[in-house]
Amino acid sequence: MKKHILVLTFITLLSLSGCAIIQPNPTTSKLVVYELENDRTLKMRFEKGSDDRIETIMFRIVFNSVDLREEGDTDDEAAYDRFVESYESDVAYFTDLPDVFVSNRTPDIANLQGVDGFAISVYVSDDFKPTAQQSGWDVSYALTIIVDFTDDMDDQSIARVLSYVGLDDSVWSGKQLSFDKISRSQSFLFFDVIKDGVRAEFTD
Repeated sequence: MKKHILVLTFITLLSLSGCAIIQPNPTTSKLVVYELENDRTLKMRFEKGSDDRIETIMFRIVFNSVDLREEGDTDDEAAYDRFVESYESDVAYFTDLPDVFVSNRTPDIANLQGVDGFAISVYVSDDFKPTAQQSGWDVSYALTIIVDFTDDMDDQSIARVLSYVGLDDSVWSGKQLSFDKISRSQSFLFFDVIKDGVRAEFTD
């Protein structure tokens, strides 16, 4: 009897102090977004009832030519040339990988939706090209990767994607990516985004 009273008292104290143990709802899935300084965004849809198993994930990075300026540059054109090389390197990195769709069109970020028939969709914007000289070489491009782990995918392709963002295949198994594992990986390109970025959560 005393044991039951102690348990009830403990739960009451938790409630009064504003603390609560919230279990994931098994009937809904959630979307979680992290953003840092408007240049890196991480968006994830979790499996229903889970706080760890990620079904779909988006990595979005904005690259700026100004960040490629080096000491000794006599003008911004040198940084722009490096910027173009970076853009072309990114396009080449993902091109011709099995089960990967590569495009320069605008991704469906709001719905976290890639292209039907492809487990991995990669979008590399190229709208900086016609405006480069007008803006004094100070331009940017966005790289957006959407991975649907519920779809069939090529092992080599997902390994390449994970490697690009500083992860390896230890963070995923089967058709799911582990949030716990990626959030603890200091080599992850979005490690500080999770740690220091702005977080928002939505329910599907």
